[in-house]
Amino acid sequence: MRHPRVYVILLLMFLAAGAGYAQQRPLRDSLFKTRVKWQVPMHVVIKTSPLAMIAWQLTLTGEYRLVGELMTGRIHSFQLGASYLVKREFFDYHEMSKPANYEIAGKGFRIQGAYRIYLHNDDFWPEGFYLSILGSYAYMRFNYEDYPNNFQSLRHFNINALFGQQILIADRVSMELFMGIGYKNNCYVSHSEPEYEVLDFEHIDDDLMTPFKTIVGTNIGVAL
Repeated sequence: MRHPRVYVILLLMFLAAGAGYAQQRPLRDSLFKTRVKWQVPMHVVIKTSPLAMIAWQLTLTGEYRLVGELMTGRIHSFQLGASYLVKREFFDYHEMSKPANYEIAGKGFRIQGAYRIYLHNDDFWPEGFYLSILGSYAYMRFNYEDYPNNFQSLRHFNINALFGQQILIADRVSMELFMGIGYKNNCYVSHSEPEYEVLDFEHIDDDLMTPFKTIVGTNIGVAL
């Protein structure tokens, strides 16, 4: 071998270049994954509203609500929710139904979706003041328990512009307060014979059929 030192030097240079590339590869892979958002934190908040169980915005109803919020960007989140609606236990049906000695049953559902922008927060962190657009659809049915085929139903569609704040206690427990204004479209349908009409919605709540609405609400939950 004429120049063994040359081959040794070339071999050492090759090994050094390979080691350098091996050290840089995890960093390059990490930068690439971050660029394509493989390593973006996917924070989720699961929440409900105890107050809505007592009284919700639909007349005479309570709501068992479960909502999930997912951070989809640095300051953006998307929210989906589903609710089971029941007859509010605290209204006096003796004044609102006829005949007065019949027990009223009520049940329904609600689905909702919202898009939220946080005004000031740590990146990808669901905390702080926010603006939101929220839309929902609800269906509620009332009937006398002994007359299930004679009932009144109320369909409620609404869209709202909200301002609120969500805080995270110990980065785990979420508490939220929001308010806003919106548009609503209620549709009241009677499937009852005149003598079996359960509720007269138009006289229970004068605001029920107006298109303008205000909303104030709270949620509590846990961040995952």
